[in-house]
Amino acid sequence: MDIPTQLIKKMAAQVLKKFNVQSNFVNIYFVTEKKIKTLHKKYFNDPSATDCISFPMDYPKGDCLGEVFVCPTIAKKYVEKKKGNLEREIVLYTVHGLLHLIGFDDKTVETRKSIKKMERYFLRNIR
Repeated sequence: MDIPTQLIKKMAAQVLKKFNVQSNFVNIYFVTEKKIKTLHKKYFNDPSATDCISFPMDYPKGDCLGEVFVCPTIAKKYVEKKKGNLEREIVLYTVHGLLHLIGFDDKTVETRKSIKKMERYFLRNIR
């Protein structure tokens, strides 16, 4: 499966710029479904597969904003079921993970609306 790495890099830069994040780097990993399940179980006590997981690091005191783990297999399954675009879905999961790193959450109806609004903003403005 091809990962749109150049598009991911551009999008990550746009997200960080929009929120004036001055971190030197963020790690974005594309992992298997088995790996995402392992991470989800270990850190969130949930053995199910998920689209992405974010781990904040030492920002703003350090260089790294954090890590985002994205599962392209989950994106592929979603797209096959819902008739979407795989590249766009992978970018969406990456944006979602980055938004978590800079402070957005999706634990309530209101915060889910907010993060979805930001996701739509970035997907509309892909350059």
